[in-house]
Amino acid sequence: EAGEIIDRWLWTDTPFFVFARLERARIAERLGDRDQAIQSYRFVADAWQHADSELQSYVAEARDGLRRLSTEQRR
Repeated sequence: EAGEIIDRWLWTDTPFFVFARLERARIAERLGDRDQAIQSYRFVADAWQHADSELQSYVAEARDGLRRLSTEQRR
């Protein structure tokens, strides 16, 4: 249900939308929704790839998630 609620938020023009997408990726990964997790992690990594240093830990988390899910696919 949490993922569905986040999907309904329409914050596309604010930084909060990127945070919401990161949370959506976390939820999707926990639920085993690999495609949704990858899509959301990729959005965060792309949106904030050149962000200020304060946001780079979130970019690193998204990239780690993408690596983790890519590794799972190869198994």
